[in-house]
Amino acid sequence: MVCTAQDACHMAGFCDPATGTCSNPTNAPCDDGDACTADSCDPAAGCVFQPVTGLEAATCLMVPQAFCQPIPPAVAKWIARAQHWIARAQANGDPLDSRPYLERAARAFKKAGKKTVRLANKRRLSPACAQALGLNLFEARSRIEQLRKPH
Repeated sequence: MVCTAQDACHMAGFCDPATGTCSNPTNAPCDDGDACTADSCDPAAGCVFQPVTGLEAATCLMVPQAFCQPIPPAVAKWIARAQHWIARAQANGDPLDSRPYLERAARAFKKAGKKTVRLANKRRLSPACAQALGLNLFEARSRIEQLRKPH
């Protein structure tokens, strides 16, 4: 005998006639493949994908697209520096004291963006990669700039 799913996070199950209990296996984990969303299952709505916030909203953008791997070393160097400064800001914990680290991270993202443009102009980076990488670097820098502003 088939049992109905107990909520949107579970599948229909089977009733055990001996015990009268119903198995309700969970659905596959919610994963939209986007590093910039926090994926979860809401019992009423099912899969929910909320945008990440804070410093994670900038670092999530640095997951390279498959067609853009490996990231050119000259660009990867500046991304690594930005990630270093973001990690220092996270470890600091105090938003006000973290602002110098965030400023350095924003500058590193800007330099990575400039290097991306130069490589694209020299045809050492595909147009698709240059566009995707450039947009992500610009967006990461913008998000860092927003975090630097006093609230």
